[in-house]
Amino acid sequence: MYDLPARFHTQLAREQRRCISDQYGTEIRIHETLLASPMRTLDPTQAEFFFVPIYPECYLFRANQQHGKEGLAMTNRWARLSPKL
Repeated sequence: MYDLPARFHTQLAREQRRCISDQYGTEIRIHETLLASPMRTLDPTQAEFFFVPIYPECYLFRANQQHGKEGLAMTNRWARLSPKL
């Protein structure tokens, strides 16, 4: 699992509580489950699966609140750039 700054995942979830409890909370539950998994490794040579923890729905909720119709386009740009940041 990649260790990204909280602004890409847990900080967004704290700011946008809706994304925790609705259908999009799945991305949060997957992240939490993988963090707690006894099969998790920090050694990339042993990994069979890589997970990049970003919460795009939480970002979308915030972007829509702050920027209206432009929120979806902003979220798409953010999701494409997140792994590079």
